[in-house]
Amino acid sequence: MARKNVQKRVALKLPAFPVGIPLFVLLCGVVGCAALPVILGRLANDAGVSSAFLAPLVFWLGTTILGLWWSKGADRVYVALSLLLLGLGLVVQMRLNTWVESWTALRAWAPLLAGLAGFLFCLRMLNANALSVALPKLKWVCWLLALATLAGLRLFGRNYRGGLFLPGQINPTELVKLLLVAFAAAWLPAHKEGLSRTFCGIPLPPLKECVLLGIVWGIPVLGGIAVQDLG
Repeated sequence: MARKNVQKRVALKLPAFPVGIPLFVLLCGVVGCAALPVILGRLANDAGVSSAFLAPLVFWLGTTILGLWWSKGADRVYVALSLLLLGLGLVVQMRLNTWVESWTALRAWAPLLAGLAGFLFCLRMLNANALSVALPKLKWVCWLLALATLAGLRLFGRNYRGGLFLPGQINPTELVKLLLVAFAAAWLPAHKEGLSRTFCGIPLPPLKECVLLGIVWGIPVLGGIAVQDLG
């Protein structure tokens, strides 16, 4: 008994592993390795590097710090993966030289700043308990909004390089993906029992569940085909 108590006291004194710091170092290392050749190439071709050229990386660094800090207690791995994709995407944009090198060009910077702000807002304000309560009530709203977005793109979009875009080359299908993920997160658990039924290890859900799943997921897929976006 005494030995168990000693082991328990020792275990309680062990410091918690700082998950956020290693992830931050790893993210900065990967994105930094990807960005370094781009920056060196820019220095080799031009006299210097403007502040607007490096600004996306600065925004990403700030977002990464706040994202890992505010996700304390949550699954930081998913947050880190999102930040990694964001950082690599920004490096690709820098490599293609698509950033307008002027702080007065709000149209060029507004989507990036709005996306970063939205990401941090959701990370800070939303939590699993709030989503578990809100999503079941809003799942059909998300589904209908996704269909309305696809319908609007089909009616008012114009062809450009094999795809449909709204004026300003806006592609709202990215919003559709988020809405469908939110819908699936609320709809699938409600039908978990039927969809998880198996026979000899082979998935064999009831016909009713299969038909219902085909309808709720097939209609948006057909909408994606109609707007020529299979992403």
